[in-house]
Amino acid sequence: MFPPPQSLEEVRKLAWQMLARGAADKKDPFQSLSLVTYDGQRPNPRTVILRKFLPQDRTLICHSDGRASKVRDIQVNPEIAWLGWHPKSRIQLRLFATAQLHFEGELWEKEWQRLSATSKLNYSSMLPPASLIKGPEEGWGS
Repeated sequence: MFPPPQSLEEVRKLAWQMLARGAADKKDPFQSLSLVTYDGQRPNPRTVILRKFLPQDRTLICHSDGRASKVRDIQVNPEIAWLGWHPKSRIQLRLFATAQLHFEGELWEKEWQRLSATSKLNYSSMLPPASLIKGPEEGWGS
């Protein structure tokens, strides 16, 4: 549980603590956040896993298949929102940000190396995310 903040500075510190805990603990409610992009016609929310939080840079990191609709949305309009809800403390955290995509370079390489083999497999389907399939075996190369 979190003590109630007494100042705006304490609110910020509490938010950073919650995000840091969410990035570090798979059971924390803030590990799964809503990421909202705009597809040109409407907001487009989805749940993502908070992989890392860098408080000094105010940076949240999540991963995505490069073919996902959220990536296309961000390429057109990088303005996004994050939403988290902590049911025990009944705290909602809403953040507005400008997204940056990384498909190569040092950050991308570090994040790829941190992934488990299973997670890497999740990003290796021949079909893009949200493709309609007839069975679980579709989309995997032989």
